[in-house]
Amino acid sequence: MEENTETKSVASIIEDAMKAKSMSVEKLSLQSGISERFIELIVKEKVGKLPSSPYVRGYISKIADILNLNKESLWAEYKKQSAEKKVEQSPEKSNEIKNGELIKKFINTKSLVIIGIILGLVIVIILRGSAFIGKPTLSLENFDDNISVSTSTFAIKGRVDPKNQITINDETVFPDESGLFEKNFTLTSGFNTFNFKVRGILGKELQMTKQVYLTTSTKKTEKQVEPVVEINTSTTTQE
Repeated sequence: MEENTETKSVASIIEDAMKAKSMSVEKLSLQSGISERFIELIVKEKVGKLPSSPYVRGYISKIADILNLNKESLWAEYKKQSAEKKVEQSPEKSNEIKNGELIKKFINTKSLVIIGIILGLVIVIILRGSAFIGKPTLSLENFDDNISVSTSTFAIKGRVDPKNQITINDETVFPDESGLFEKNFTLTSGFNTFNFKVRGILGKELQMTKQVYLTTSTKKTEKQVEPVVEINTSTTTQE
């Protein structure tokens, strides 16, 4: 006996027919060869999760035959109701798509920020390569090899990277913000040796040795001779 399919939803028609025949989803699946999942989707009106129309039409036709329903009327009603469901579900679907696009955009933006930070660090390392991984440098002003001076006070001037540490004869010298430094030393007669050590950020070290010769001047002084005064004394004898 065929039922009128125009006043009820397809899901209600199928459920009522299944109850009339005491047929479960599992039993309907075995008889029709349709997956239980697809039958449940049709009954629960989950239109968006079903496959394309040709497949669904085949499912509806097989179900209608087993449940003694008019398959053409059932299929026509299904198309009508599925179109209405799609319209109802479209705003929700639109929001899902919109949210998905926002998440994708956020992930892309975050990735770009991370890439930008990494590139920035690489550029800094390249530009400051000598300070981070290269050997430290030291430049001295007016300090030729084995120079000779005549005064005991000697000023050592130079420049280093301000981030590096410099010692002269194991004494720490503190450069200014631009790396310039100056320190006075008291020389002794003869050769004076200065050992320079510059240590970089990563522990690399530059060593340099310089010598300064302090000359001593001697002045000849004329010996002063005091004049000698000779005094003659005479004695007179009275007879």
